[in-house]
Amino acid sequence: MSNKPLTERQKEVLRLACFSNKEIARRLCIQKCTVATHFNDIRARLIPATNKASMLVEGIRRKEIKIEEVEIQ
Repeated sequence: MSNKPLTERQKEVLRLACFSNKEIARRLCIQKCTVATHFNDIRARLIPATNKASMLVEGIRRKEIKIEEVEIQ
């Protein structure tokens, strides 16, 4: 398990995990491939998370983000 905390940008991306990478990219004015890179980095820090849903749960469990900050569709 990684002890390295998420960056502020990674937290921004994680809060939007309920959306597609395309929509996240549009909202944050970044490229879709950059969103994918952020999720790969987030996944590496939030082991054992393997998908967006488990990354959200693990991020909340570790108090990286608050559940009320998560944007849902």
